[in-house]
This record gives sequence, C-alpha cells and structure tokens, in this order.
Amino acid sequence: MSEAQFARLERELGRGLMTHGYEDQRWTLAWINPLVGRLFHVSYTIQGVRKLLVRAGWSCQVPVRGAAGCCGGGNLGEGDVVAGGNTAGPSAR
Repeated sequence: MSEAQFARLERELGRGLMTHGYEDQRWTLAWINPLVGRLFHVSYTIQGVRKLLVRAGWSCQVPVRGAAGCCGGGNLGEGDVVAGGNTAGPSAR
C-alpha cells in the first residue's frame, strides 16, 4: 500500500464507524479489512491489515471485557481491536 493510499485509509478511519455502517465504538481488524478492499480494490488477510497498521504506528488493544463476536472472527483472536475514537491514529513514536 502506498503512502497516499494509507493516508486515505487513515482519513476514512477518522470519519468514524457510523460513516461506514458500523454502530460500535472501536474499529476492528475484521471491519478494516473490507474497508481496505472497497477503497483500493485489493485483498489482504486480517493479519496483513494488522501488519500495515502496526508498521504505520497504530496500536492494537484487547478490550477489558470481551464483546461476543466483536471482531467477526479471524486468525488474531476475538479480542483484537484497533484503537478508535479520540485515541485512533498512529501512536506517539
């Protein structure tokens, strides 16, 4: 993914979940993956999306209390989520 594409992805993530049809408070990797596909017409695995985000300084968080099916499955575990809301975006480097 190019820098320009990743910048666009960050803008879309910043627009929030409701803009993209989700009613939750945190982006999950399973929700970001189809967004990447719709925006750029490419296919990544859930693990590939996680690697892209981590490489760019985003952090994954595990919620204190699990939400049933919050991540829609995937190989990373049901609790893996990407920080959302005011904490979304690259972490301080």
